[in-house]
Formats: sequence, C-alpha cells, structure tokens
Amino acid sequence: MQYRSRGQFGRSLPAFTIVEMVVVLAVLMILVALVTSVSGYIMRHAREQETAQIQAVVLEAIQAYRDNHPDSAYPLAHEDGQPEDEATSGQALANYLTGAWWEGQHDPLPKVKPYGAIRAATDVLLKLPKAAWDPTVSQEVNDGWGRAMQYDDDGALGGGPLLISAGADRDFATDVDNIRSDEAR
Repeated sequence: MQYRSRGQFGRSLPAFTIVEMVVVLAVLMILVALVTSVSGYIMRHAREQETAQIQAVVLEAIQAYRDNHPDSAYPLAHEDGQPEDEATSGQALANYLTGAWWEGQHDPLPKVKPYGAIRAATDVLLKLPKAAWDPTVSQEVNDGWGRAMQYDDDGALGGGPLLISAGADRDFATDVDNIRSDEAR
C-alpha cells in the first residue's frame, strides 16, 4: 500500500495501487472458480445418488408386484406386445405397477386383474418423492434430474428387471454417465 494523495491538512492518505487491486481480483476469481467446480461435482454426485435410491425403490415395487402376481411375472416393458422403446418403457412400467394399463383395455385381457400385485407395488411407490413419481402429473418414474427412466423387464445382468437413467447428459446412447440399476454404486 502506498501513500498517494494528500488529505485536507496535507497528510498522505493510504491508497491501493492498481497492481494490488488486480492481485485481489485474481485471487477472488480463482476462489469463485474452485467453488463453482466443486459445487457442480457435489450436485451431480447428489443427483446420481438420488437416482440410485429411486431405482432401488422402484425395483422394490417391481419385486412386490412379482411376489403378489398370480403368475409371478415381472411387469412387461411394453403394453401392447410390441418391443419397447426408450420413450414408452418407463411409462409402461408405471402403468403396470399402478394398474393404469388395465383401464380401457379390452382384448386380450386376463379374466382376473392382479389387484394384490398392483396394490403391493403402489404401496411401495408411495415411498418415492413427488419429483420422482407423481401419478397426478405423469405416469412415468423420473430420475434425480426429473427425466423419465428406461425400463427393461429382463435386461439386467442375470436376466432380471433393469432401470436406466440417461444421467446428466440426457442421452441414453452414451453409456458413460448412464445410471443402471444393476450396477453397484
């Protein structure tokens, strides 16, 4: 700090030089960059963990459905016998688990609606936060980013049900950040 100007009574007053100001601004910019990058990592990690927890609850609902279904069947990843795609498989899962698939369907419906399986699955799904599953808004189950997940009834390692989140990049094609329910985290 240098004494640059003269006050009212002829005394020198302390003042910052331009170099000192630039150094302070550089240090502040470095701190902001560090905080921003660390907070971005923390937020992404938190959403990944939230997605893994949502997947665990949904898999619990799928298992409850199977345990209470007359045929011990997993919910199908499609509703109409057609192969599933990423746009409809999550909705098909939610429709099966909540019984919405049965509404308005006629042929070929089984004679008995598996009420026990639907009730058991819905009771488990009620554990999810509204951001993950809100039947009044959408029939899809959402990940930690609020986007629908894919479902495959036999795509997991070992042949069981599988849930996949597209992750932060919103792209199922890039497996780098996809979050699969059959991978240990």
